[in-house]
Amino acid sequence: MKIWSTILILLSFFGFRAQNNLALLLTENEPVSCVPSELEQLVTLELISPSEAQILSVFFERGGNVSNLYQLQGLLDQDLTTLQKILPFLKVQAPSRQSFKRTDVLLIYDMFFHSPQLLSTSDSLYFQKDTNFIGPAFATQQRVTLTWQNWRAGGQVAKDAGEPFWHSTSTKGFDFTTGYLAFNAPSKTCILQKLVFGTYQVQWGQGLQLWSSRGMGKSIDLLQLARNPMGIKPYQGRDEQRFLQGLSGSLQIGSHQFTFITSLKKIDAKPPSDTLQQEFNLSYTNGLHRSASEILKRKQGFEQIYGLGYTRRSALWQYGALVLYQGAQLINLNADSLSSINALKPESLCSLGCFAQGTWRQFYFYGESVNAFQQGVSLKTSLASNLALIYYLDQNLEIGLHLRSYGPFYRSFYANPIGNSTLGVNERGFIFQLKWQVLKKLQLKLSAERLQIPYLLSTTKYPRVSAETRIFMLYQASKKQLFNCQVGVRPISSQALQYRFLGNVEYQLHKSEALKLTSQWAMVSTTQQTSKYLELSWTHAPLSSKLQFEVIFGYFQIPSGAATLFTNSSLIGIGAQTQQLNGIGTYTLTALKYTFENEWKLIFATFLNNSYSDIYTRKLHFSIALQKKV
Repeated sequence: MKIWSTILILLSFFGFRAQNNLALLLTENEPVSCVPSELEQLVTLELISPSEAQILSVFFERGGNVSNLYQLQGLLDQDLTTLQKILPFLKVQAPSRQSFKRTDVLLIYDMFFHSPQLLSTSDSLYFQKDTNFIGPAFATQQRVTLTWQNWRAGGQVAKDAGEPFWHSTSTKGFDFTTGYLAFNAPSKTCILQKLVFGTYQVQWGQGLQLWSSRGMGKSIDLLQLARNPMGIKPYQGRDEQRFLQGLSGSLQIGSHQFTFITSLKKIDAKPPSDTLQQEFNLSYTNGLHRSASEILKRKQGFEQIYGLGYTRRSALWQYGALVLYQGAQLINLNADSLSSINALKPESLCSLGCFAQGTWRQFYFYGESVNAFQQGVSLKTSLASNLALIYYLDQNLEIGLHLRSYGPFYRSFYANPIGNSTLGVNERGFIFQLKWQVLKKLQLKLSAERLQIPYLLSTTKYPRVSAETRIFMLYQASKKQLFNCQVGVRPISSQALQYRFLGNVEYQLHKSEALKLTSQWAMVSTTQQTSKYLELSWTHAPLSSKLQFEVIFGYFQIPSGAATLFTNSSLIGIGAQTQQLNGIGTYTLTALKYTFENEWKLIFATFLNNSYSDIYTRKLHFSIALQKKV
C-alpha cells in the first residue's frame, strides 16, 4: 500500500503537460485515399521521405486504408505533429455510391514463379532436388481478384517447392486453393459493414485470443507493440495454415459493432508436441506436403471455430469482448498410416476475452485478458494477459511498463501474443521503457525486459529466467539523412552474456534514389567468437516511373557455435525476405519492377548466396511475377 501511495504522490507532482493531441490517436476518421501524385507532393515538401512514400504506395496498392492517426503513425513511425501536416494532403471525402459503369470493374491477375535452387561448385552446376520430395522443385502461385463497387471476389492456386501441383491420392485436388466473396459497406452509416464468404483472416484485440495473420516481432517501443486490429479481411496469401474459412461479418449500430465468425476447414494432422514446453497455438503446422510422410498428414484433421464479438469505439477509447469456441479432430485415419502413429490429439476449448485501448490526459493504456476454459483445469492456470501503461511526463519524455503473463494451460488455435519464443512457450515477463526526445533530431530509448518460463520442463533450449537490456538511438539530420543504432545485452546462462549491436545509415540521394548501410555484430562472452555481417542496398524507386529496381549486397561471418544472425530486407514487388546466416559468405538480392503501356507489371528477382565455409558453393534461384489490372 505504501508503494502505491508513493507512486501516486510522485505522479501528482508532474503537470499535465503531455501531448494535448494524443486523443487524436484513436479518433475515427473517414478512410484516407491516396494516389501517386499526392505522394510525390509530400516528398517534394519533405513531409515524408521517398522510402515512406514507397511504404504508403504499396499499402494502398494492396487495398489498405488508413482510418485514424494512430494507424498512420504505425505505418510511418512519426510524431503526431508531422502527421497532422500530412493528413490534409491525403484526406478526401468517402466516395458516394454510383450506378454501375464499366469503369467500376477492376480485374487483377497475379502470377508468381520461384525457380528451383541452382547450385554451382568448382566442377559442376546442377539444380538442387531432394530425392525424398515427390513434386517438382519450383514454387508457384496464381491468383485472380475481381472488384465491382463494394464487392470483391478472389481465388488462387499455389504450391511450394517439392510439392506436387495436383494430388491424385488421399485428399485429391490442387495442393493449395483458396477463394472468397466479400462485401464492404460504402459508408459507416450502413448496418452491414463487412461480409466475407470463403477464406479470410481475423485480427482481434492484442493477439491473445484470435489473430490469424502473422504479426511483427517485439519492438523496443511500447507504442509499436500496441496492435490496431483490422478485424475481418479476405485472405489470398501463401500461408497454408493461418487463415479461417467460412462465413464472417460485422454489423455497425452507432458506435457499437457486432462481429460473428464461423470457420470450417480441413487441416493437416499435427502430432503431439515433443518439445517439452507448452505451445500457444495447437493446430498450426508448416503446411508443407513434399514427401510421402507429409502428404499422409494433409487434410487429415477437421477444424471448426465459432465466435461472437462486441466492440465499442469512441473518440478516445475502444474496448470489446469475444466469446470463442475452437475444436479439432481427426477425420481420415488409416490404420497403417503414419497419421495413426502420430495422431492429432482431439482438442475442444471455449475462451472468453476482453480488450481495451485508449487515452486519458497524459496516460495511454492498452491490454487484453483471455481465459481458455478446459475441463479439469483451473481458471488461473488457463489465463493470459497483456497489459501496458504509458505515461507522458512531457512532450519529449515518456515512460512505459508492459506486463504479460501466460498460464501453463493457456491455449488457442490462432494466437499471436508477444513472446520470446517462436514456438510460443507459456511465460511471464515485464518490459520497462524510457523514451526521451533529447533534441529535435535526436531520440533515445531504453528498454529493460525480464522473462520467466516457470513451466518449462527442459532448459536445454530456453533458460528458465532471462533478461535483456536494449538502448536505441535515432539521429535524423533531415528527411534525407538518418542514422540509428541499437545495443543489446542478454544473459544466456549463469556465466555467459550475449552482446548485440545493430546500426543503420540511410541517405536519400534524390527523391527516387536511396542508399542504406546496415551492420550487425553479436558476441557471447564465454566463447569470444563474434558474428557479424555488413549489408549495402541501393534503391531506385520513382513512384511515377515505369522502372524501379533494388540491389542488396551483404557479407557475413558466423563461426560455428557463435550467435546466430538474421537478415531482414524488403525487395520491391517481392516483399520481406528473411534468412538465417551461417558460416562465411556473401549474398546478393536484386529486384526489378517494370510497368508496360498496357498496365502489365513484370517483377523479376534473383537470390544469390556464396558460401566459403567448407566447400565453396553458390546457390541461385530467381522469381518472376506478372500482374495485370483491367
